[in-house]
Amino acid sequence: MSKQVLKLVVKNTTPLLVGWCDPSKQDPMGIRATEVKGIWRWWCRAFIAGAMYDKGMLSGSEGKNVYLAPSKEEAEAISCIVGKILGLGYAGEKPAESSRFKLSVQAEGNLRKHEFYGGKLDKFEYQRIKLLTLNRAVGGIAWGHKFTLSVEKVREKYKDAEELALKILIVSLQLSGVGKGSRRGLGSLDITHIEPEDVRGDVGNNIAKFIKDVYEKSIEIVDNKKYQEICGVKSIKQASNKVLPPLPAISKEAFELYKVDAGDDRDFVQVHQFFVRTERCMALYGKKICRDDLRKNLDAWILGLPRGQKGTGYRSDHDSRRASPIFVTYHSNKKNVFGQGIFVSVFLSGDWPKELKWTGGGEKPIPIKIDANKIKEAHDVFIKEFEEYLKRKRLGWEQIRWY
Repeated sequence: MSKQVLKLVVKNTTPLLVGWCDPSKQDPMGIRATEVKGIWRWWCRAFIAGAMYDKGMLSGSEGKNVYLAPSKEEAEAISCIVGKILGLGYAGEKPAESSRFKLSVQAEGNLRKHEFYGGKLDKFEYQRIKLLTLNRAVGGIAWGHKFTLSVEKVREKYKDAEELALKILIVSLQLSGVGKGSRRGLGSLDITHIEPEDVRGDVGNNIAKFIKDVYEKSIEIVDNKKYQEICGVKSIKQASNKVLPPLPAISKEAFELYKVDAGDDRDFVQVHQFFVRTERCMALYGKKICRDDLRKNLDAWILGLPRGQKGTGYRSDHDSRRASPIFVTYHSNKKNVFGQGIFVSVFLSGDWPKELKWTGGGEKPIPIKIDANKIKEAHDVFIKEFEEYLKRKRLGWEQIRWY
């Protein structure tokens, strides 16, 4: 028999664009449960992968076209723990299992739909919306709409792991947005109400303590002998010398969280626009075209590889797309359970193409070899340039020490 185990009231703080059968139209439901489930599963994988990596259970190996990829056994173990143990549903080498959770989303009142054109909304311009619209209107929802997310447990199997899964859902909705452009802050959601209140434990509104609690419980799950037996973790060869996780992971060595002080929406837009080179150049050098450090060192690929390109920029002969390892979310309401501010999550992992090419206008392509040192170097360049950009914009920031 189904039992409600979690209820969240959320409000979008930035434009929300969730495509429909016609991608230019807003989904009439506002936020679909499948969208949230995808985000939930992604962050569950990241926490379990981080725990396994820090315990020496995950090292990956060099792939044919990718620098690092999880082995078949490692990928299967992560999938099994997330699906069978945490309860999000499993389809792999072992008998399939449906999700033990039922998630639903209900919009409050009538959706206030909005047509975005050219990225402009009131006095702000959002570069990600501008790229999505490309001189055509795209449907979405302006900020400030409330939704209720309800999670029911249809059956119980491993209570400790299922409680962990619910905590990860809360983290995922604080550190990533929903819909198009979500890694750049679009579709950010304030959580204004949690029921039951004790699901967070005794951490209050301290997100660092909450992430630490979730991480430590993830360690307990991957250390559990019974769960290891079910998912074949014992058969995985222990990693003696780790380089980087082979996929995004909440690891002490490979995940960083920062908070940028934000007084209003304008501050969020300033951070959002960092990912446009012309905006960075204007802030750092006072002109739209410049050789900033990301360009000078040919490291801007660390911001992500888009699906389609115009013959210039960074590209791989084998992988046309590599999502950004940097997540931005904006929480405007002081009623948000973890307070106000812009959260920036940065993942270090080895799942990048082994070779990239950079092509400038009329220039001969320059090959770029990707390895652990190059990934770390590009990460450091990004952090340094982002910090300088924030200084020029007079925005304070700090690293959140979550362990």
